[in-house]
Amino acid sequence: PLGSRGTLLAGLGSGLVWNLSNACQLLAMSAYSVPYGVAYPILQASLVVAGLLGIFLFREIRQPSAIAVFFASAATVVAGAVLL
Repeated sequence: PLGSRGTLLAGLGSGLVWNLSNACQLLAMSAYSVPYGVAYPILQASLVVAGLLGIFLFREIRQPSAIAVFFASAATVVAGAVLL
């Protein structure tokens, strides 16, 4: 009822990678004395990379209007990270 063994392993693997990235973020913040208010928007900019992979590599989004919304949102995220 909960899924196959393959989906369980994929879910555990993705959770492990996510938690490792959070630990690396905390380590980088402490090593370089970056405040959380600055580091968090930079972390959110990683969603832009994931979105680009989804659009160009995996072809998850195909509607031109949805791609335009993604790029407008990505520009806002990147501009916010740069302004910090």
